[in-house]
Amino acid sequence: MVHYIWRVGDDPDNVAIPYLTALGDLLGTGFLALAFQILFMLGDRDSDLGD
Repeated sequence: MVHYIWRVGDDPDNVAIPYLTALGDLLGTGFLALAFQILFMLGDRDSDLGD
């Protein structure tokens, strides 16, 4: 993505960084949801958060 933006002539700081951080947020949220789903399937259904 950054190489393409350089070839087009735009500044990657202004164009690529917002897209890359948004993609990281989206992937991080997805992996967190997947981790909770795996824990739920393994039987860790304790909803009182350690009490």
